Amino acid sequence: MFALSGCLQAPGDPAQREVTVSRSAVTIAGPSGFCVDPATLRDEEESAFVLLGNCAAIARSSRQPQPEVRALLTAAVQELEAVSIRDQGSQVAEFLKTEEGRALLSRTGDATSVGILNARKSGDVLYLHAYDKSPGYVPGMASEQWRAMFDLDGAIISLTVLGFEDEPLSADTGMATVREFASIIRRENAR
Repeated sequence: MFALSGCLQAPGDPAQREVTVSRSAVTIAGPSGFCVDPATLRDEEESAFVLLGNCAAIARSSRQPQPEVRALLTAAVQELEAVSIRDQGSQVAEFLKTEEGRALLSRTGDATSVGILNARKSGDVLYLHAYDKSPGYVPGMASEQWRAMFDLDGAIISLTVLGFEDEPLSADTGMATVREFASIIRRENAR
């Protein structure tokens, strides 16, 4: 995990635990031990992308905290008032199973690389267990992933938990991690 590409901080500098992005000023923070990778951060007025990894790897310091789960986390923010997960979660789940929907879930836009293993709505959150066989953000990423999607102040928040091939996440661990991630984002942005 110390080989995360793009982590260009000076060794020993503390890693950033949270970041506020987009016009909606959404705060993104992960579970304990996960920090923002500043080299991959994209923040525009109507959308943002944040990758979170092992704080110790990003800071290049073993004195920084490390997560209990070996994974990468991503958060995407899209200003999109026309769609509501709360009100249209079942329709969104069905759409994501289509070729166009799977292309949106793919890291490379290739619908053939994505499959939905399970989709269900719990409260105001849509949870997906899926796979994406397109190239990962770093070498050795597993194709299996867990996602949470929910509304937040006129934006759709899409969170992903990604494991590694040499230490795959169990279905329970992946789902528990994405639930915790979603809970933290919702708590950080309670207004």
